[in-house]
Amino acid sequence: MTIPTPNGFAGNMFFEPLVRQFLAYQMRQITANVNDPGVTFIDELFGRMGDVVRLQVKKWLATHPHFAIEINFPREESTLPFVAIVSAEENELSRETYLGDDGGSILLGGRSVEASTPTIVTAYGEQPALEMRPKATHVRQLLSVPESRVARLYIATDDVNTTLYLYMIIKALILVNKLDFDQHAGVRNLKMSGSDFDHKQELFPTFAYFKVLTLSYDANFDVPLSPVRTIGGVDVSLTTFLGT
Repeated sequence: MTIPTPNGFAGNMFFEPLVRQFLAYQMRQITANVNDPGVTFIDELFGRMGDVVRLQVKKWLATHPHFAIEINFPREESTLPFVAIVSAEENELSRETYLGDDGGSILLGGRSVEASTPTIVTAYGEQPALEMRPKATHVRQLLSVPESRVARLYIATDDVNTTLYLYMIIKALILVNKLDFDQHAGVRNLKMSGSDFDHKQELFPTFAYFKVLTLSYDANFDVPLSPVRTIGGVDVSLTTFLGT
């Protein structure tokens, strides 16, 4: 799957919609080909768990070719199985800020991306660091704010075993693509952890078993800014607004 990088702004591609599209695409591939003898994804992933489990997983996937992968937790009755992708936290990484919370600026390529090149990044008083950024035919100035973020994937089915199997499949898909998420979405230092989840059962028509996959990562929030604080011809300066 090719993940586009819009306008060279990798840091501002929200992770949750990207994960939703990616998982929906991959799960369609897996369920559509689960009984194809030439496609051994499930056989290899569950090979150590024995033939009984491997065949049970394949049978369940073949009989559940469609299920919801949504952003945010459901607020009304939902059908199973489903995966809910929730943005849990966003916090500025400003451990070493200067007095006055002075934001640093960087030069970044524009729309016509040619290749990747290291760029010196200074943001919120932290030490300059080399970061892989898209190179383009022209440059623009950015205000770049480093952030720590947390996203949670709530994975639910009506069976405790199939919830665990679906959790393992999704965890494997994320793990294999850690470097691609870094390159295409500006996701750095991606870490995964998991747990069970206690939920409000009245939201579901049948009893649901949950696993939660927590994804912790760092990313940059980038704002294209001119020296006179305009964005695309719009004056965004508080000083101008106050008339001083």
